[in-house]
Amino acid sequence: MAHAEAAASRSSTPFADELTGLPNRAMLGRWLEARTGTAARPGQRIGLCSLDLDGFRQINALLGFGAGDRFLAAVATRLRAVLEPGGHLLARTGGDEFAVLVDYKDFKDFKDHPVAAAGPAGAAGPGPAGAAGAAGTAGATEAAAFADTSAAQSAEPGPPQGTEAPQPRRAPGGRPMVERVAERVLAALRDPLRVDGRDLTVTASIGAVEALAAASAPEDLLRAADLALYWAKGEGRDRWTLFDAERAGADVARYRLAADLPAAVESGQFYCEYQPIVSLADGAVSGVEALVRWRHPRFGIVPPDRFIALAEESGLIVELGRRILAEACQAASTWPDAPGQPAPPVSVNVAVRQCRDPRLMGHVLSALSESGLAPQRLRLEITESALLPGDDAAQATLRALADKGVSIAVDDFGTGYSNLSHLRRLPVHILKIDGTFVAGLATSGVPASADGSGAAGTGPADVGADEQIIATVTALGHALGLTVTAEGVETAGQLETVRRLGVDTGQGWLFSRALPAAGIRDLLARGVPLAA
Repeated sequence: MAHAEAAASRSSTPFADELTGLPNRAMLGRWLEARTGTAARPGQRIGLCSLDLDGFRQINALLGFGAGDRFLAAVATRLRAVLEPGGHLLARTGGDEFAVLVDYKDFKDFKDHPVAAAGPAGAAGPGPAGAAGAAGTAGATEAAAFADTSAAQSAEPGPPQGTEAPQPRRAPGGRPMVERVAERVLAALRDPLRVDGRDLTVTASIGAVEALAAASAPEDLLRAADLALYWAKGEGRDRWTLFDAERAGADVARYRLAADLPAAVESGQFYCEYQPIVSLADGAVSGVEALVRWRHPRFGIVPPDRFIALAEESGLIVELGRRILAEACQAASTWPDAPGQPAPPVSVNVAVRQCRDPRLMGHVLSALSESGLAPQRLRLEITESALLPGDDAAQATLRALADKGVSIAVDDFGTGYSNLSHLRRLPVHILKIDGTFVAGLATSGVPASADGSGAAGTGPADVGADEQIIATVTALGHALGLTVTAEGVETAGQLETVRRLGVDTGQGWLFSRALPAAGIRDLLARGVPLAA
C-alpha cells in the first residue's frame, strides 16, 4: 500500500473523517473490496484490526467534548506516525473507534517511534489461537459447538469464510503481522498524549482477524474483527484478541439458543432424565436426580451446561424450573417401593434466581400437591452461591421448605464460596462433592492415557490433593450431621477410594447412566444393588 492511497482517501470528503482527517468507515469498505474476493491475488492474506479506546468517555465527561475531540485527533496523529510508514492503512470508523488494514503485500517494518520500538510492555495478548486461517463457516463451527449431540446442521455463511487454512504471513521474528501490528498500536497508546496542557493516557482494546483474502468478504472481516474486539474488551483492557472461528461458532450457537429459549419453554421442548444416587454401604438406590435436557429441533439433544446460564440470564429459569419441578415430582410419584425400603426421593436442581424468586414456595407446594408426592421425597439441590450471606429472602424460603419436610442439598460443593459458619446455620441436609475432585482420584481402574500413565493430566500431587479435599469435605459434612455424596464416580478405583474416605452415597456412570422415568421404575422394581 502506498502513502498516496491513504492521502487520496483523506482528500475525498465523502470518505474522510472531518475531525481527524483519516479515511472513514466508507473508505475502509472500499479498501476491503479492492483486496478481497475476486480482486485478491492468489494466496494473498489480509489482516484487519478493530480498535476501541478504553476509558475515553471519562475524558469527555471530565474535560468536555472539545478536549475529547482534540484527544482523538492526537491519537490519530500518533497512530498514523506508527502505522503508515509500514504501509498499513488507518481509518476512523466512528466515535473512539479506529481500524487498521494490515499490509501483506511487502512487509515494511515500523518507523522507530520511541514507544512503538519499546514493544508491548504488558500482558496484552490473544485469546484463543488458531484463527489464522479462519476457515469454514459459522454454521460449521456452530455445529461443532454441539458435536456431542446427534444433530446434523445446515451451514450458514459466517465471518470470515474460507475453504483452506494456509499458514499466516509472518513478520520478522516469526509472528503473524496482524499480531505485531496490534501490539505496536497498544504500545504506542500507552505513552501519554498532551492535550490542552495536560498529559492524557488511555489504553485500547483490539480485535484482530487474519484470513485468506480471496475467500473473504468485507462484511465478514469487519464482523469478525468487531467480534474479536468484543472478546478483548470482555477479557480486560489494554489487550488484543485474535478472531477464532470455533469460538465465534460457539457464540453464534449460544445466541441462537438464547433466541430459541422462550418458545422452547412454552412449547415443552425440555424434559427430564433421572440418574440414581447409590448408598455406598449396600448399593441400594437412596435417591434419584432429575437432569434436564433440551430436545432442540435443530441441535438435537442439548445438555444443561449449554442453556442453564442463558435461562438464568433471561429470567426464564423460573418458569423452566417450575415445569421441571412439576415433571420430576409427577415421575417420582409413580416409582414403586424397592424390596425392603420405600421409593427413593427425587432431587431437583434449583438455580440461584429461583431461590430468590418469591414464587418458589408456591411452585414447590403446587408440584407436591398435583403429584401427590410427600415433601419428604423431594430434595432441592442448590449451589453454594445460594448460601451467600445477605440473601435473607432466599434463605427464609429454604428454611420454610425444610420445615415442611423438603430436604436441601448443596450441589458441586467445593467449587463456590461457602461461608462455613453460614452453612452451619442453614437447613442443609446433604453435601454433594463436585465430580472434578472425584475425577482426580487415584488412577486404579481409570482408563489409561495415551502414554499409558493413567488419567491424562493428573499427576501424583493432584491425586493426593483431590483425595485430601474429599476427606476434608466428608469429615466436615459428618461433623455437621450431613450426608455426603460423591458425584461423577466412573471407575471401580474411584468407588473404592470414596468409600474408604467415608463418603455416604455416590452418583455416576459406574452405577447407571441417566434414564427415562420408566427406566428408573424398572430399576427399582428389580431391586438389584448398584454397587458391590
